[in-house]
Amino acid sequence: GNVKNLTLKNINFGGSWGAGIAIQNYGSIDSCYIDGILKNRIGAAGFVVLNEEGSVIKNSAFNGTFSVYTQDTTKFSIGGTYAEVDVVVAGIAGKNNGLIKNVSVNGISEIDMYNKKSTSTNAVYRIYQGGIVAQNLLKGEVSVSHNAASLKQVNVLDYSSEMYNKHITYAGGIVGHNLGKIEKAIVDSDSIIFKAYGSGGVAGYNNGTINRAYNEVPDIVSWGYYTGGLVGQAGANSIISNSLNESSVNTSYSGVYWDGRIRYLGGLVGYGVSSSKIQNSFSAGDFVTGYSNNKGIGYGTHYNCFNIGKLISMYESGTFDLFGGTNYNSYSVIQTDSNRYDSNQTIDSYTFDSDVAIGKEKMTYYDMNNSEEVNGTLLEALNSWVSYQNEIDDETDFDLWKQGEFYPIFDVEWSFISAESSSSSGLIIESSSSE
Repeated sequence: GNVKNLTLKNINFGGSWGAGIAIQNYGSIDSCYIDGILKNRIGAAGFVVLNEEGSVIKNSAFNGTFSVYTQDTTKFSIGGTYAEVDVVVAGIAGKNNGLIKNVSVNGISEIDMYNKKSTSTNAVYRIYQGGIVAQNLLKGEVSVSHNAASLKQVNVLDYSSEMYNKHITYAGGIVGHNLGKIEKAIVDSDSIIFKAYGSGGVAGYNNGTINRAYNEVPDIVSWGYYTGGLVGQAGANSIISNSLNESSVNTSYSGVYWDGRIRYLGGLVGYGVSSSKIQNSFSAGDFVTGYSNNKGIGYGTHYNCFNIGKLISMYESGTFDLFGGTNYNSYSVIQTDSNRYDSNQTIDSYTFDSDVAIGKEKMTYYDMNNSEEVNGTLLEALNSWVSYQNEIDDETDFDLWKQGEFYPIFDVEWSFISAESSSSSGLIIESSSSE
């Protein structure tokens, strides 16, 4: 079926599952606006819990609260002692296997669950929290999305080493767990506070594609194992392109169970594998950290990336590698404290002074068009790679850079639907010239 031009105001749902329009969507939801409160025990989604294959949610917005709350694990553990339960919390859809396009979310999202050892030792809980979608499945696409909602995790079960390894939690500003496609996304909420296994400004876990994603949240605070300005943990098929992180990432562990395991922190990706790719992307946020393995850009294989963030360590022994993995035409700012910063460099990758970032000084880079090392600005180094790649491969689509006030930035502008509350009945849509 089709739902169009529907406004729901002041909704207030409780119970196990809750969604603004439907538990499952097999059709189309277009130009709808919802505001109110969804506070449930297992799943809360602004529009639908399950957006099935071939289904569409577009030109729509949610404003309000979407939260999961329980102080009693017996109420949460459906299906008995051996239950495997997926908890989903999201502003638009809990799980998406269809198309979600031109949507916006504003408000507050919280996960507040029982934070002690569960008596159901055989139960497995997978908790996904996302500003737009909790879990984006293989055929799921999230395109032209804007999240301004503050995301917070008060309690996520327990942090004992036995149960923490079993109860996996992924949380992200756009998608908690992504296997599909994220295209054109902006996160600019006031704050993100995560206690998830994997946490990211855009996605907690990514094994799909992310293209043109911007994280502009002032700070990400996380106590999980993997934290990234864009993605917490990246799988073997992860590809991130034309994206940026401007958040400062804070991974101090005050008041949280400490199991002695090293945390992984990256300006773009907290932890990845050698085949996970980061292309034509950058990180500008600082790192406030405890005992972590800190990477300026992140783990994986990097192409045409740069970092200007600095490490602010709680301990004198804290180290900061500029890169983790294999790097091509990638750069990071030189740190001033040589005792705590490791300037390891690999293939065609260099460090630069901060004046280079604003175009005042030149640096050495490898010009792929002429197959030689040359001196030029960081902007010239980045665009040299972009022009070469776009020319030799018809399928690539890398953005050109322009010189910003502090560092090169992408020369793109997007328009999104508004999710702010309105006293008028009906939805106010800010049309986009490009969509």
